[in-house]
Amino acid sequence: MISLLKKNTKASLNLVQQKINVYFEEQDAFIKDMAQIHIVDEDHIRKMISHASTLTSTRRPSIANTILHFKSQELNNGWPSGERLKLKEIQQNIATNPDLDPARMSKGQKKELIEKLVEHQAL
Repeated sequence: MISLLKKNTKASLNLVQQKINVYFEEQDAFIKDMAQIHIVDEDHIRKMISHASTLTSTRRPSIANTILHFKSQELNNGWPSGERLKLKEIQQNIATNPDLDPARMSKGQKKELIEKLVEHQAL
């Protein structure tokens, strides 16, 4: 009885896949026809039809937040949560260190720091 159900399931899944393939073929033909009729690129029509969002986030970490992140990791590394430095203390430490002044950093240094943070966030 169970093997019969599996065969039916496999057969029905194959039938569904075949119908999906036919649908995609019809959709491709429709897109090509629309592109020719309206003299538009096929990719443009695909984007118009797609349900997926084409919006992307443009937010990137600021250099001030990046410096704060790395300095807080450096100062609070290994300390239990109750004994870590507060945000204000880390900000004061950054303010007293001229090497961490964003105005004195080159564009390359800033870009490198931000890229490191983005990589770290991706992990």
